[in-house]
Amino acid sequence: RLSLGDNPDLTKAQIDELQKALPKCKILSNPKK
Repeated sequence: RLSLGDNPDLTKAQIDELQKALPKCKILSNPKK
């Protein structure tokens, strides 16, 4: 599990890339961009 809730600089696209790189990892985030 990867929580990125306090990382406002992360974009949705970057999170999508992370999710592809870590398919078994649940990424918790709230991208503002």
